[in-house]
Amino acid sequence: MILPGEEGKIKVKVITKGYGGNKYSKSIHVDTNDPNHAGIELKISGDIKTFATVIPKSVFFNGKVGESLSQVVKIIPETPEPFKILKITALKGEDFKQTLQEIKKSDKIFYELTIENTRQTPGRYFDTISVITDRSDQTPLSIYVRGNIQGENDAQTQDPQHTNIPEPPPVNLPGPEGQ
Repeated sequence: MILPGEEGKIKVKVITKGYGGNKYSKSIHVDTNDPNHAGIELKISGDIKTFATVIPKSVFFNGKVGESLSQVVKIIPETPEPFKILKITALKGEDFKQTLQEIKKSDKIFYELTIENTRQTPGRYFDTISVITDRSDQTPLSIYVRGNIQGENDAQTQDPQHTNIPEPPPVNLPGPEGQ
C-alpha cells in the first residue's frame, strides 16, 4: 500500500519464455483509493531479445525414393554466454536422422544440425525436432521437418508439358445441312 503523497514501487514480473525476437506489450490495471483516479492502466512494452537464431526454421524434403536429401540447420546462440545443446529429439523420428556438430569460429560457438531423409517408401511426413539446451529459463527450440517422397513412376514427378494425354474423340455436330 502506498500512502497519499508518498512514493512506492510496483513490481511486475514478465515471463518472456517463447517470445524471443518479438515485441511485447501488455497493460496492468492498478486500483487506487483516489476518488479522481480509481484505476490506472500501466503499460509495459519492449523488445524481447532473441535466445537463438535458427536458420532455416523448417526443412522440406521433396524428392524420389533413394535420392540423397539432406539439409543443414544453423543454431546460433544470441546470449552473452553461449548455451550448450544437451539433447535433440524428434517427436516421431521415423523418416530422417540428425547429427549435431558444435563449431567454434572467432571465439563464438554455434551449431550445425544436419538432417537427412531416410524414408525408403513413397509418401509424405511431418515431424518436429526439439533442441534442449542447458538454459532452463528457455523453452526448447523447435525445427519442423516435412517430406514429400515420391516413387520412381509417380505421376506427380512427371513434367506436365510432356505428359501424354489422349486427344478427345471428334464430336460430330449437326451443321446447316443436317437441320
